Amino acid sequence: MIGVVNANFGFSTAAGLFQSLVAFILLVAVNKIAKKVTETSLW
Repeated sequence: MIGVVNANFGFSTAAGLFQSLVAFILLVAVNKIAKKVTETSLW
């Protein structure tokens, strides 16, 4: 949000991309843990 206010779209894009990457890594990690603990996973 800071980058949008200052019209710094490059920073906003980089921050959003980083946030998406972290969310994806967390999703994959939690899915692997869930598969080991139980037989249920997302894929």
